Amino acid sequence: MTSGPIRILIADDCVISRRVEELILRRSGYEVSLAADGIEAVDKARSQPPDLILLDLEMPRLGGLEALKELKRSSLSRHVPVIVVTTQGDPASRDAARESGCDGFLTKPFEAEVLVRMIERNLAPSRRGRSMFQAAGETP
Repeated sequence: MTSGPIRILIADDCVISRRVEELILRRSGYEVSLAADGIEAVDKARSQPPDLILLDLEMPRLGGLEALKELKRSSLSRHVPVIVVTTQGDPASRDAARESGCDGFLTKPFEAEVLVRMIERNLAPSRRGRSMFQAAGETP
């Protein structure tokens, strides 16, 4: 198993959404980095690949779907699971996200426990099991 904290990148242009997700993840024992748009998300994911990315669909400069396609095309980030977290819960948005390579889809608003469970399910096999339990000194 890979050592070190599990790193999650949150990409969302809404400051409130980023802050809520950040609080949930930090309380669950994850290390968090933030991006305010798709370009920043792609740059951060390529320069220091996280273990997982939470990605909004509606962002300036480079939208979420375009960022997702860029992430999945790059050899530096294609292996990183991406969960789309958006207010766009319609079937067309869900289908477009899946076709673009997302690994999970969550509609806002959501329950914190649902987000954490989805993250746990989507972590790479080498990172699975390192969660809030280890942050609290417990065994999962």
